[in-house]
Amino acid sequence: MGRSATDLLDIGLGLARVYRSEYWSKDRIIEYQERATVQQLRYAVTHIPYYKDLEISVDSIVDTDSLQLFPKLTKRIVQEQGERLCNPAIVENSPFKSRTSGSSGEPTITWFDRKSWNFCKYALKVRRTMEGGAPWRQRQLLFDESAGVDGQVNPPTRNRFGPFQQIRLSVFTPIEEQMAILLELKPTIIYGTPSGVKELCDYASARKLQMPSVPTVFLSSELITDAVRQKIEASFKGRVIGVYGSTEFKDLAHECGHGRYHTYFQSAHVESLSDNDQAPGPLLITSLVNKAMPLIRFDIGDYAQVGDDHCACGRNSPYLSNIAGREIEFLQLPDGRRISPYMLTTAVEAVPGLLKYRFIQKRDLSLHMEVVLSDSELSSTEQIRKIRRNVQLALHSDIDLPVHSVENIDRSAGGKHMIVTHLP
Repeated sequence: MGRSATDLLDIGLGLARVYRSEYWSKDRIIEYQERATVQQLRYAVTHIPYYKDLEISVDSIVDTDSLQLFPKLTKRIVQEQGERLCNPAIVENSPFKSRTSGSSGEPTITWFDRKSWNFCKYALKVRRTMEGGAPWRQRQLLFDESAGVDGQVNPPTRNRFGPFQQIRLSVFTPIEEQMAILLELKPTIIYGTPSGVKELCDYASARKLQMPSVPTVFLSSELITDAVRQKIEASFKGRVIGVYGSTEFKDLAHECGHGRYHTYFQSAHVESLSDNDQAPGPLLITSLVNKAMPLIRFDIGDYAQVGDDHCACGRNSPYLSNIAGREIEFLQLPDGRRISPYMLTTAVEAVPGLLKYRFIQKRDLSLHMEVVLSDSELSSTEQIRKIRRNVQLALHSDIDLPVHSVENIDRSAGGKHMIVTHLP
């Protein structure tokens, strides 16, 4: 969809607003979030059918603590309530919507009004891109997670706006074609998933191909393990920047130079239902700008902690830490423990020659692994033995863990590498 001069002005003003507020004092950020949250909650109970039915008094909404008056919103509720979570006067004529891939098994549609679409989808994206330098002087290779239609992989699309170039490429494109386009474009920015970009690095390494230097690699959609970060930074001789976002809210946070995922407090309020200061809890997100479909206390399905102390980068904004992944990926151990699989990634990825892996859990709680191995100084038998033992040591358990070597592990329909698969 083309953008009018009014849209471009709106995006520019939104970008300026983000820049002006990034280094506000902590008190000013709190004041802003209080005011924006109260306005959004009062708007919801006045204009949105679902929230009007809760019969929450406008006068009872006075600060961010008023969020506790609202029940947690789940993806299932969004599916069932649909347009009752929307302002019908806006959605009726609005073309701005996003649909999730359904990788969690619960696809949803989120509607936006024009102003929030311009801010969340474009202004925040431009701000994040500028971590890699002025966006109009870049060559960007963007990996799209969509699978195409009727089994046909979407062909590459090329865009050029003055000196800025972008190639959008499906992650389902054969790896040799991905590599050819990478070497042709010699991008200054890459945007993709950790597993997808690492796969390119592994492909080049196995064939002794010289990778171009890429100053900035943005990674999203999956957690970034230390081993994957180091592999990608060494291959491209650049900096990896983690991005946290969702279809429902667009960009929500990105890493600063000190490794903290600072949230865009201008567009969303983030809370964690953590039981203590040391453990991550479910993340609940409240949109502060979307008037078409103002999701309040939306359970995004991820676990993390939220901090707000001053960062060495100069920001005082809230940030995400101890990100533990999606609830649907958690493993249930026979001894009753329920853990994030990312507790095990360092142990698993320490084994030489491991290209891909996933944990597979059955309903009876039995657990096994599939791994894709490459040649190394270890035999495949020794690689598997080390993987199994490293996991047992990380769990402090002699858990029975069959490990099977396979030729490949396919991506999900949503283009992601799922580290956990639950089987009936």
